[in-house]
Amino acid sequence: MKYMGYYIAEMETRDLECFVTLAELLHFGKTAHQMNTSPSALSRIIQRLEEEIGVELFVRDNRSTILTEAGQAFLPRARSILSQWTLARSEFSRLEANARGELRIFATVTACYSLLPPFLQPFRNSFPRIDVRVLTGDSAGGIEMVLAEQTDLAIVPIPPVPVPRVKFYFLGTTPLVFVGPTGEPEVSDWTKTPVILPEAGVIRTMIDDWFRKKFIRPRIYAQVRGNEAVLALVHLGFGLGFVPELVVQNSPLAQGLSFLPPLEGMEALPLGIAYLATKESSPLLRAFLQNPVP
Repeated sequence: MKYMGYYIAEMETRDLECFVTLAELLHFGKTAHQMNTSPSALSRIIQRLEEEIGVELFVRDNRSTILTEAGQAFLPRARSILSQWTLARSEFSRLEANARGELRIFATVTACYSLLPPFLQPFRNSFPRIDVRVLTGDSAGGIEMVLAEQTDLAIVPIPPVPVPRVKFYFLGTTPLVFVGPTGEPEVSDWTKTPVILPEAGVIRTMIDDWFRKKFIRPRIYAQVRGNEAVLALVHLGFGLGFVPELVVQNSPLAQGLSFLPPLEGMEALPLGIAYLATKESSPLLRAFLQNPVP
């Protein structure tokens, strides 16, 4: 079979899974452990894959493993093949108690506490043999992971404009709150008050828009990845922060924080589950989104 210019002849999907995992970890030992095989067997798999495709995918020596240019070009195609194979299997198999497969979910630590359990509980009860893989990180990167097919679902803030190829299952909204260390007074001069901001994403865009409309140039002390990191620096007294109220409610640092007066005109943050529009008919996806526990 020819796929996107590459010949895939009698290739097992496990070979592609090994390639994708090695491309992400760039370490034969760690990849072999994750794929439940030996480094020597993994090496043979990669060599066989390179022979079948006709190009070298990795440059490797005793100290490092690096993707070649061809390997970088093949990586998104390999992910797409695996994604389409998973989709085909799920669409043409019954979703019964013995159904098998994998569902990858990307979420922040806070979302794992507060938003994911109502969906996971009924899903796991109905499909105990489906492997659920949860990846955690900054929500600002969730949509990109969905587009790159590094995850099937991502719990993220919903952007104000449509994202091509991506759809959202609306979860609700949470206020974007202004917090400081316990006892922090109201801000009187933004040019002298250090603030901690997320470095990217929907929340950063909302904050930047608010400052711009108020003709304020804040004193930015730090820009970090993830709301939990914002709260950590605020808790240490390095500045004030803007985070979703949901994050504060689920934070172990909440007792050391205080809510400052709400920012006039700051809208609530919409939250949702992002997924590729091409996977909308996937039985696994429909089963996950259907009837979450209230």
